[in-house]
Amino acid sequence: MHALAVDEIRASMDDVTRSSRRYGFLAVCLLLLLVAAGTFGLRELYARPISSVRIAGEFVNVSRQVLQQVVNEFLPSGFFELDVEAVRQAASGIPWIRRISVRRVWPDSMHVAVVERIAVARWNKVSLLEADGVRFVPDKTSLNEAYVDLSGPPGTEQKVLAQYARLAPVVSALNASVERLVLDKRGTWQVGLDNGLELQFGYEDDLVATGRYVALLPQILAERYDAAERIDLRYSNGFAVRWRDDTLLREGQLQ
Repeated sequence: MHALAVDEIRASMDDVTRSSRRYGFLAVCLLLLLVAAGTFGLRELYARPISSVRIAGEFVNVSRQVLQQVVNEFLPSGFFELDVEAVRQAASGIPWIRRISVRRVWPDSMHVAVVERIAVARWNKVSLLEADGVRFVPDKTSLNEAYVDLSGPPGTEQKVLAQYARLAPVVSALNASVERLVLDKRGTWQVGLDNGLELQFGYEDDLVATGRYVALLPQILAERYDAAERIDLRYSNGFAVRWRDDTLLREGQLQ
């Protein structure tokens, strides 16, 4: 009885061991299948193509077609392969784009949002300025638009732009507006008005006080006001006038 019981126990243990091995083998096979399926699925997911692109923004100076062409160069990349920073950098090369955001949208889309620059002035004939003084170089056609002409040494963009804003109420007393403002290397402000008159100010002139004086120029010059070509206001006790007819020779050439 005792020997028979031991044999039965040993047989049961062998069955358990064989079952464990069989189940272990099946578990390993199942795990391998899951890993293979997961690897294949991730590979397919990683290579999933971008099938749609959404571009948002108010397009005035930026060409939607040009932006689309830039974005299209990156579409062969898979959804997870897409380098959104590379797309953003490439699109930022379009001059009129101030800010741009690029993001992937599950499962197969890319969204692009654009904020355009708003130019307020032309700078040194070759670039444009935004309201915060940021300078950018647009296409040549844009440079021909009706902007006020501002000029100055490098790094003075914000200073000249701020002076242009301060001049508006000064010249409004003459029923005129500023067409051109130049800060030269000597620190002189040259202001060209839309009525053909040019005013000159000193670098440190108080435009509030000078503005009150400017408003009196039509009365001071009376009937000769319209004949004035340039009025130099850099004098503490007066001003100097260059008359239009004084600048012409009989041949009609400038002196």
